[in-house]
Amino acid sequence: MAGNQLGKTRAGGAEWAMHLTGRYPDWWRGKVFDTPVRLWAAGVTGEGTRDNPQRVLV
Repeated sequence: MAGNQLGKTRAGGAEWAMHLTGRYPDWWRGKVFDTPVRLWAAGVTGEGTRDNPQRVLV
């Protein structure tokens, strides 16, 4: 639980990017996947499901 505009979505996007690419920074102490992973993105509409995760990771 955290307040508004504190970076929760950006932090989640960064973690997704690390798991999807397999590129982890030296300081990362979380789970490291040695094999490819599958992550799901879901939304109310197809456009939102496509566009919103891309906007977060940019």
